[in-house]
Amino acid sequence: MKIFLFLCFWKKLAVLYESGDLYPCEIIETLHWPDEVRNRFGGNFKIGNVREYNCDVTAMLKSDRGREIQNFIIDSKCYCTFECATNISVLYDLKGYPDLIKRTIQSSFKSRLN
Repeated sequence: MKIFLFLCFWKKLAVLYESGDLYPCEIIETLHWPDEVRNRFGGNFKIGNVREYNCDVTAMLKSDRGREIQNFIIDSKCYCTFECATNISVLYDLKGYPDLIKRTIQSSFKSRLN
């Protein structure tokens, strides 16, 4: 069963390949999306190529395609098991900080009692 665990903060961790192609993450292409989803994005989730944007990654992320992919990731609650992205998501998810602090304190006390 797939469970939405973290809000994806891919804008903090986009993937730039040696070809210059920018993707929101390394695994989005490997997930099993229905054909209608793939067709919606032209068959892939590539945001674009940095050469087409004068090497301005920020402009790429703010482009219509970048925003469309970002909205899709948020709206679909993209299921992520990519540990590097999960760590970044935890770091930038300020709403999750109280629970993170609570769990850290609980864990600390449990380890001291054992």
